[in-house]
Amino acid sequence: MRNFLIAILVAAPALAQMPVITPLPTGATLAPNPSATKFTFVVAGDNRPAHRSDPITQPMQDIATKLAATPPAFVMWDGDLVFGKEAVKIGGEYTDVIELLKKVPVPVFNAPGNHELVVQTNIPCGTKSDPWNAEVPDYSGAMASIYATAVGPAYGMFRYGNAAFIMVNTDDVPDVAL
Repeated sequence: MRNFLIAILVAAPALAQMPVITPLPTGATLAPNPSATKFTFVVAGDNRPAHRSDPITQPMQDIATKLAATPPAFVMWDGDLVFGKEAVKIGGEYTDVIELLKKVPVPVFNAPGNHELVVQTNIPCGTKSDPWNAEVPDYSGAMASIYATAVGPAYGMFRYGNAAFIMVNTDDVPDVAL
């Protein structure tokens, strides 16, 4: 218990410095409801299409339909909203997903995954030359820039009720060279 309390006390100043993350631009806004001590939220993610040419997956459509029918306080998506991997094509993929999620009447927050912020290489997947599953960070920063424009900040925190929620992007490192 003592270690947990110390961790909270140490983390509190860092939390104050954390930027506020905004929900996907679906039109839903978050009312922080500071007096809430009991609430329901949903965590989902990695429901992207298997191939670039595939439509939005049926599981993702089903999740959106169920969230619309029985809305929680908010939704946290843990990335891989889209097939991604190519800066020249990803913008349209975001448009399609955001349009689907507009039927969800509550805010949807996303922490981008590798399909939002890394690029696919020409190295065959699963070979000895493929130590990172044929993916590398987009060192140009193009994927992160497109994400920020289409979706919002890649990391941050928001408050709801008596809690703070932190969403962290772990795939974007444009300032690191190979």
